[in-house]
Amino acid sequence: MSIRKLDWSPLDLVVDPVVHADPDVVSKAQQRYAHIAQIIDDANANLAKIVETNSESLAGKYVQGLKHDAGSLKDSLSKAVVRYHDVANEIAKYEPDLASGLSETAGALQDAEAARADRTKAQAMPDPQKSQDGTTSPEEKQKGADKDKATSDADAKMAAAKQRLNTAVDALARAGKRFGDAVNSKKYNDGLTDSHKDKLDAVMAQISKIFAIVGMVLAVLAILIPGVDVLVLAGVAVSAVSLAASVVLYKDGKGSIVDVVLGAVGLGLAGLGSVASLMGKGMSNAAKISAFSKMKGKGKAPVGAGGDDDIEMVPLKPMGKEADPNTPNFSRPLPPSESNRPLTPSEAGPSPSDGGPPYHAISPPDAAPPRPLNATPGPSGLQHGGSPPPEIPVLPKPSGPPDSWPLPPGSPASHAMVPPDAGPPPPVNATPGPSGLQHGGSPPPEIPVPKPSGPPDSWPLPPGGLPKAPVPNPPAPAAPNAATAWQNQSEWFNNPATNWVLGKAGAVTPDVGFWPSAVAQVKGAGSMWGTLATDPAKFGKDFASIIAGVKGPQDLSAVVKAGGMGSISPLWYVWGGLNGAFGMGGLIYTGGRLQGWIPDANPPRHHPSS
Repeated sequence: MSIRKLDWSPLDLVVDPVVHADPDVVSKAQQRYAHIAQIIDDANANLAKIVETNSESLAGKYVQGLKHDAGSLKDSLSKAVVRYHDVANEIAKYEPDLASGLSETAGALQDAEAARADRTKAQAMPDPQKSQDGTTSPEEKQKGADKDKATSDADAKMAAAKQRLNTAVDALARAGKRFGDAVNSKKYNDGLTDSHKDKLDAVMAQISKIFAIVGMVLAVLAILIPGVDVLVLAGVAVSAVSLAASVVLYKDGKGSIVDVVLGAVGLGLAGLGSVASLMGKGMSNAAKISAFSKMKGKGKAPVGAGGDDDIEMVPLKPMGKEADPNTPNFSRPLPPSESNRPLTPSEAGPSPSDGGPPYHAISPPDAAPPRPLNATPGPSGLQHGGSPPPEIPVLPKPSGPPDSWPLPPGSPASHAMVPPDAGPPPPVNATPGPSGLQHGGSPPPEIPVPKPSGPPDSWPLPPGGLPKAPVPNPPAPAAPNAATAWQNQSEWFNNPATNWVLGKAGAVTPDVGFWPSAVAQVKGAGSMWGTLATDPAKFGKDFASIIAGVKGPQDLSAVVKAGGMGSISPLWYVWGGLNGAFGMGGLIYTGGRLQGWIPDANPPRHHPSS
């Protein structure tokens, strides 16, 4: 902002070419810097007395430390006072340059105003006039020459005014740059000017502060919504960035060794937690397999337990003292083969009710092969050869109740086919009545019942074939327990690459993807919070176990016990408690650091004495 209220239009300018140029303000600034430089000189003189004083005039163990600190401070002040002296001197140099610039620009404006006035006068001078015969007299020619000269002189004067302005502005700019270089310390290499390293440290300090706040928010969310893989992954990433910033700051002497140690320990616990998680998942998967192997036909077995639960589980390694402890002992089902696979409908053919051949018998596994149709009983078993058996006519399907169906020719009476739990047969003189068979009346004619001969599998079948055996209802599925209901969800470290590596290493891989696991984990946390109103005691117990870090070991113990594999080691609870204590301690420490309650903790660094 200009302090001169002038019209700069004669120089074709809208504003003052010299802005922020108040000589009084500049003069006061010069006096202030000179005064600060004088104060620093006096302080250095006093510090020099302390440094140069003999130890005999001072007493106590503090002498060496005092002289050392006084020397370091004197060195720093000696560098700083040079700058203050230089700034005061440069301001003193700039003051006459500023005054000259203001004077010259004002003079250029006056010259421009005069040039514009001269041009106005020149334009008002008369032009040469021609006579009636078309000629111009010498007097008239002189008038034209005078006007042209006056106009040219005015234009030259205006050009000189503009040149004077530009020269003054350029000189003032050079003086201002020299002054600015002194003030901005661009010509110093004394260690007091912020270097690129100093600027990097400032950025790292801001990153450390921001990520500390983000880490605290994620830690609180991990307590309120425990076990969510996305939150844990974000927490690990934030911890890694914070650790990098803390290392850079500590290396430059601007951080705290405690920040570095806690950050490194936190990432180390995260890595060890991944290994512990894989171990726990392996134990849970084995418990699930064990639980399903004891529930034949009562549920779907997990991956690694085989197909149907009724398939016998076969260990993959020998048991006993000679067994290799490094070989996994997961069970697998017997592989399917051509001999034990079920027949397809086309291979089995139609059933007797659909027009297929009758089922003569269901042979046990050790039965002999069926006899040919032309085999007949003999002294030593079935004898082959002879005449074929008589052809049995195909009768139409009878109607009415089965006991009223007619018998085929030559077949024994169907009364012989009586189920074991049937009552005694009615007397031969019973006749049908309103309420069943009524006794009395004339007896019906006696029907001879011939006794069949030969082995039972050669006896003719009654009409309609053998009665079908009742199909028993399948048993009700057993209620799931902690082992059978366990799901191998993804952790923060699970991704396609790590899952591939884990699979190659023989470790269990998640059954549920990363994002579906996150959704399920959030729902699980919501279910826990739902018990706050319905069962406060259970909620308090669960929440306390989360804060203490033993919720994971408790869940693992429940799965292992449900699978009938005993109990887990107490070290699992020690590990969980260690993580819980570190998490709460880190949360408190970070809050104290952000509030400034916990200062930097740095080991003493070597400072060269003067």
